Amino acid sequence: MSSDWSVEADYAPTLAVFTAAERPSEPRTIAEISAVLDVDEETVRRHLSGLVEAGELRSKTLDSGQRLWWRPASAVDRSLQDETTYLDRILSYSADYVLIVDETGRVKYNSPPVETMLGHQPEDVVGIDSFANVHPDDRATAEESFAKLLGEPADELTVEFRAKHADGSWRWVEVTGVDKRDDPVIDGALLNVRDVTTRKEQERELRETTRRLQAVLDTIESAVFMKDADGRYLLMNQTCRDMFGIPPEVPVSELTDEELFDAETAAAFRADDRRVFSRESTVAVEEEIPVGDDLRTHLTRKTPMVDDDGESYALCAVATDITEQKARERRLAEQRADLEALNSLNRVFREITDAVLEQSTREEIQETLCTQLAAADSYEAACLGEIDPTTGECSISAQAGSQAVFDTTGVASLLTEPVAQGDAGAVFRTDLADDILPFESASGADSSGEQPPAAEIESFAAVPIGHESTQYGVLGVFTGRGDAFGAHERAVLEQLGEVVGHAIATSERQRALLSDEIIELSFQVEAVFERHGVAPVEGRIAYTRSVPVGDGGFLVYGTASGGAIRAIEAVVESETASRWESLTILGTDDELTRFELAVSDHPVLSTVRAQAGSIHEAVIEDGNLQLTFHFAPNADIQQAIDGVKAAYPAATLLTRSLTVRPDQQLHRPMEVLSERLTDRQLASLEAAYGAGFFNWPRDSSGEALADSLGISPATYHQHLRKAQQTLMEIVFETDSG
Repeated sequence: MSSDWSVEADYAPTLAVFTAAERPSEPRTIAEISAVLDVDEETVRRHLSGLVEAGELRSKTLDSGQRLWWRPASAVDRSLQDETTYLDRILSYSADYVLIVDETGRVKYNSPPVETMLGHQPEDVVGIDSFANVHPDDRATAEESFAKLLGEPADELTVEFRAKHADGSWRWVEVTGVDKRDDPVIDGALLNVRDVTTRKEQERELRETTRRLQAVLDTIESAVFMKDADGRYLLMNQTCRDMFGIPPEVPVSELTDEELFDAETAAAFRADDRRVFSRESTVAVEEEIPVGDDLRTHLTRKTPMVDDDGESYALCAVATDITEQKARERRLAEQRADLEALNSLNRVFREITDAVLEQSTREEIQETLCTQLAAADSYEAACLGEIDPTTGECSISAQAGSQAVFDTTGVASLLTEPVAQGDAGAVFRTDLADDILPFESASGADSSGEQPPAAEIESFAAVPIGHESTQYGVLGVFTGRGDAFGAHERAVLEQLGEVVGHAIATSERQRALLSDEIIELSFQVEAVFERHGVAPVEGRIAYTRSVPVGDGGFLVYGTASGGAIRAIEAVVESETASRWESLTILGTDDELTRFELAVSDHPVLSTVRAQAGSIHEAVIEDGNLQLTFHFAPNADIQQAIDGVKAAYPAATLLTRSLTVRPDQQLHRPMEVLSERLTDRQLASLEAAYGAGFFNWPRDSSGEALADSLGISPATYHQHLRKAQQTLMEIVFETDSG
């Protein structure tokens, strides 16, 4: 390095390094200046210090310790410097600050508001890397944006990032800029910096509020959404997204009704929206909204959203799925209608029951039943048929309503359906529209003399009429209601069949008791136990009485002498006597064993009870059975004979004669008892008598009798006390008379 420089030398060469340069204001290091002048750095440092004192240069030490010098303005540019001062004064009143950055990213100029915004003196920032105070997480974005600004083709800059304040805090700034390298005065990127910290905080708070609101809305089971006046969605909760099948990644702002629904549905929804905006009040509508493959009913409440000027700019809606609620309402309405119909039906059936029970003969009961049913609003016609057990043919014994129904072929065959199905259950059909022709209503012509229009039979019920194991016939009911015979109506009709069967059974028993004449049938069955593999034994078995216990069951009471009781035990234990269920020894007295035999579905006992007859005598002696029955003259004697033959195929009819009842007066108490007691009460009394309950000591306890009858002990004792009281009343009434 040359040593001909001295301290006294002129500063001009050092100053010329700046003034002769293409960019006089470009900062330079002492090493760069020393290299240009070929002078040692210490000498150059003294010259530079003198030039700074003279105001020709400016100097700054960077954070790294490196010192920079630059030319603020030359003598020939004094007017420009004055203009810069003037411009600084103007820009100092702006909230934003302006800076100029060269293409390397170093700051060439800062307007005064940088101090207000970031706490830095403008001259302190000149010459530093413009990205030095950018937040590390944002620096890559800022550098990329600056590179695009100075790229080819040139691009405008708009970027937001965090800048470091002099106090160490971070401020959000928005930087916009243009490339002005072609302007010799600016020669760099002209940038405008705006403090947006408040706005970013508001945006953050808004995002947090929105997130919380969305979280709350997403917990609501109803669909919540907002739409603007153009029908574009602004907000949806998760229920709404799920309902419309909108994936999470799809922005709500891209959706309209036209994009979600078919044209007709979308138009209907838009019409509802316009009503909300026009009325400026909440509107509640029921809407059918397609959800998947289903059409769901929603109750949607739409409320307009208004701005500060009172203008509606959007609507908020809450759509609640009420599909199940509407279905429940429909079911409740149907149930109410069914209940009203059932109440009406029950009222009709109570009237029918009362009318039937007032009749004294079977014929009157049947006629009353059909007449009352046909007169009811629910039915068009009714009839009662009796089925011949031998041929299976049906004969109509009573009918009421339109004759056209009974003139139609096939009615009689309908009544045999319960028999054809092999059980005693009722048959209900709602498919008769093609089987039975339309007919005129049973009500006939109206007051004008005109016949009402023909009705059409759609439904039919065949209800067995019976009591216990005895069937008296089948009730046929016809109606034009296609929805007839629901569960409740079926139950009521079946109960009516039981009530009528009980009434017929009671009337038949009363007729038999009141009749002065009887038909006596006598049978003999030889070797009665032989078919069960039981050999004849010595002794005698005598029938005392039988008590019906329901469901075709009977308790048979009798006595056995000698070893005859062993024969009964053997039959009960044999596999061939399935009707003989159990044997109970009640006691022994004078070589007579009293017993109780439980049997089920016994043809003889069932037939005798069905025909209101009685077993006058039943004795097994020397292995042979002698049977004598008494029946009323109007009884179906052939059915009685068939019942005996069914039980004992080898039975021989010995006699059939009409005679005068020898014990008319003896049957007077039984007649009155049967009128005053229920079947269960009478059975309790008969069972107690037959089982030796009134003996002392007792042959059977109340608990044992209750078990035999299939009822609780408390119920049995209640029945028995009622029967005893009634019997005493009959005795003393007769005695006082």
